[in-house]
Amino acid sequence: MTFAVRRSSSTRHLVLRASPGDKLPESLTVALAAESVKHGWLRATGVLEGAEIRAVGAEAASTRRVEGPVHLLVMEAPLGEVGRDARLVCRGLVAFDGEHGYETLAVEIVSARVRTMDVFVTVLDDLRAADTWSAAFEATGPRDSSMPGAPATASKAPGGAAATAMPQRPLRPPSLDIDGPVPEVGDTVDHFAFGPGDVLKSDGDRLHVRAAKDGRIREIALEMLRVSSLEGPPGSSGTRHFKLERRL
Repeated sequence: MTFAVRRSSSTRHLVLRASPGDKLPESLTVALAAESVKHGWLRATGVLEGAEIRAVGAEAASTRRVEGPVHLLVMEAPLGEVGRDARLVCRGLVAFDGEHGYETLAVEIVSARVRTMDVFVTVLDDLRAADTWSAAFEATGPRDSSMPGAPATASKAPGGAAATAMPQRPLRPPSLDIDGPVPEVGDTVDHFAFGPGDVLKSDGDRLHVRAAKDGRIREIALEMLRVSSLEGPPGSSGTRHFKLERRL
């Protein structure tokens, strides 16, 4: 058995810091979607509370609630398709003061409130859904080549020779449409993930936007979005309005 290899030539890194009271995994899912994260790998550490946890692979009925502080020693996970409708599976090593003393467990975090949490994300922009390891935490064992997602095996060509499958070229990440509309400082945008906001800074391919719902400033990569002007004339101060949608 050999390892399957996938290569990415287009990567970027994100450092995310949660706010106290943010919900896990919902808030993290929204933050990743806002940064147009499709595929990659994340690592996180922090302190949680009100956590519902269960042993990795256990039934939902075995979920346990821990009210006090839960130290998230490490959480690592491969990222497949991330979006508002996708469920991010959070699995990691936690430690807390339990009923029988201090416990350190490898668990799935079903839900929790954040006291503090820092997340480091490596984004692999040119991988496709079929090239990710989102099933890496599933049960492992010998895999038959007829199973979905199994590595391709050599097939017999006419005459008995083994024919090796030709690898496909990775998709290039979408580029910014330089002829399309670009929001500028003072304009407003309606982002598909976090809603309306005001543009504070524009670097051409990236925006710094203050979200109206929580006042947080977010950096947005325009090359991963479809930008369209909303109907209606600019405001009295020349303010324009734009809609930012995910590219399909």
